[in-house]
Amino acid sequence: MIRISKAGKRKPLYGIGINDAEQVVTYCPYYRRWASMLTRCYGVDFKIYHSPYYGCSVCDEWLTFTTFKKWMKQQDWKGKCLDKDMLKHGNNVYGPDNCIFISQRLNSSIQNKPKGMYMRGVSLSGKKYRAIVSRDVIGHYDTEIDAYAACCKARLVLMLSMPEVITNTKLSEAVKGKVSAMIAEAAQ
Repeated sequence: MIRISKAGKRKPLYGIGINDAEQVVTYCPYYRRWASMLTRCYGVDFKIYHSPYYGCSVCDEWLTFTTFKKWMKQQDWKGKCLDKDMLKHGNNVYGPDNCIFISQRLNSSIQNKPKGMYMRGVSLSGKKYRAIVSRDVIGHYDTEIDAYAACCKARLVLMLSMPEVITNTKLSEAVKGKVSAMIAEAAQ
């Protein structure tokens, strides 16, 4: 909901985002994506439960709603998630040069946070580390890092077969780079 001050001007969203739309846009899909992005970066309560967003910010030009909306209208966004670090691994700034809309399936496939005691997609099976992707066992390995690397490579094959990646060279290269960076980070 847009908050109006006594002076008749809208209050900045999270004290920083300027909604300069001429009419009420609370239910507009562009506004919802813009407000959600600001929540991830500047919403204190959100960050309590989503620590990976600490340190994230929005570029100056996207702090104005209509500028973000103009960019979003030029994108293939319907049914997709706004992603800030697919094109540039480790990026923490939402902006037109860094962001892309990707499917929820691709977004979930690229997630790297561990689920449990071991790296994502890895579990201990006896004395070996088991690598699993999409409920399929990839293999058993002597080390957790080897199992994780096998998971990443299998996830890469899976992601490169997704239609949105096949048809978008920029996204395909970004996926390859992101998976390589994930493997390199884990090896350190």
